[in-house]
Amino acid sequence: MQNVRFLANFITEAGIIIKRSKTGISAKAQRKVAREIKTARAFGLMPFTTMGTKSFVFGRNMKNLDNDFTYERKTENMDGELDVEDQA
Repeated sequence: MQNVRFLANFITEAGIIIKRSKTGISAKAQRKVAREIKTARAFGLMPFTTMGTKSFVFGRNMKNLDNDFTYERKTENMDGELDVEDQA
């Protein structure tokens, strides 16, 4: 399997494999890169998607990335209204 840092050059921030016309590599190399990315995803070395919130950063786990982002917790009260609590 290729180096995951190298393979990260061929995916967008959203986790989509970049087209061959953008990367400029041969068709044979593109097939190999795509196959290696899919294999790395299957082994859990690369994400399938970032869900639009966090970009893929090799070498950092999700716990470390959570420190960079704040989330809102939404709870439903007795009247069916949503309460939004800011977590820091």
